Amino acid sequence: MTIDSLLTLFFAALVLMIKPGPYMMALISLCSEGKWRSALSFWGGYLIVAAALYYTLLTTLSLLPDGFGIVFIFLKSAAALLFIIMGFTGLKETIEQYKTDTKALVQKADQNTVIKSALAGAFLCVSNPYEIIWVVVVIPSIVGGIAYNFIDITAIYLTCVFAGVIVNGGYCLPLLFFSKKIPPNFLKKIKFGSSLLLIAIGLYIFGTILLRSDLVQSGLISAMQP
Repeated sequence: MTIDSLLTLFFAALVLMIKPGPYMMALISLCSEGKWRSALSFWGGYLIVAAALYYTLLTTLSLLPDGFGIVFIFLKSAAALLFIIMGFTGLKETIEQYKTDTKALVQKADQNTVIKSALAGAFLCVSNPYEIIWVVVVIPSIVGGIAYNFIDITAIYLTCVFAGVIVNGGYCLPLLFFSKKIPPNFLKKIKFGSSLLLIAIGLYIFGTILLRSDLVQSGLISAMQP
C-alpha cells in the first residue's frame, strides 16, 4: 500500500460522501436546527461501527491465499460497476426523492440523549449495505491487494474518516454558525457533479483491470510472458 493509493482512496471517498443522500441530508437538517450534539452523536455512532467493519472485513480478506487474482479481478470489476451504476442513478434521482428517508433518519438521530443518537448512527451503519460493499469491494480495488495488517487498516480507515470530516464540515459548519439553509439548487449541482465523478472513477477502475500493473505488483496475478 502506497501514499498514491491512499490519495486515490481519499479522492474516491470524498466524491462518494459529497453526493447528497438521506444520511447527509439528515445531518444537514440537524445542523440547520442547531442540534449539533445530536448530529455529532449520530455521526460518532456511525464511525464506531464503521471502524469495527473495517478491521473485521479487511482482516478477513487477508486470510485469502496468495495468487488469488481471480477474486481480486472480480472485486475490481464489481467496484467499477458499482461506481458507474451509482453515478447514473444519481443523475436520475432528485433531491426531493430523499426527503422521506431524510425525515425518518432525523427522527431517529434527534434523540434526547447522546447515547440514543449514537445508537441510531450505529444502526444505520450496520444496516447500510453500501458500507459493507465499500469496505469489501471498493477499498481493495483502489488500494491494491487483499492482505492488510493493523497499520494498513488503520491508515485506510483514517483516510476515509478524514474525507468524511471535510465533507461533513463543509456542509454542517456553515449551518451551525450562520443558521442558513443550503439552497436545493446548490445540492442539485453538487449531486450532478459528484455523479459524473463516480462514473469517471468506475471507468478508471476498469482501466486498471485492463492494464493489470497493480495486480502484477501485488502478486495477485503473474506477469504475461513474452
